[in-house]
Amino acid sequence: MKSAADVKELFKLVSSKFDEVSGQVEGISNLVLSIGTAMSNSMTQMAEEISNIRNSLENLLKISDIQHITGSLHGLVENFRKELDPAKMQKLTTDLNQMVQKIKRIATED
Repeated sequence: MKSAADVKELFKLVSSKFDEVSGQVEGISNLVLSIGTAMSNSMTQMAEEISNIRNSLENLLKISDIQHITGSLHGLVENFRKELDPAKMQKLTTDLNQMVQKIKRIATED
């Protein structure tokens, strides 16, 4: 049997190991917090830089450029209107309908 002194020494050893592990866990915890803080600061700096770049680009754009882009968009819209003419769309729908009917006829003949 173990004596009381041996048991006491064993508990001291276990307690010492727990203290050591606790210190290591605390060190890891502090490291993780430090990494999180560094990442948070970096993300904040990146967001500020992106905002600055966006503001710079907005300042570089001139009203005439925006008007030119608007004119180009109006031209594209007009082209779509011409190409999507109701008569053309009706013909396309009719052609597609006829093709579907032909495919059905061919499928039922086999």
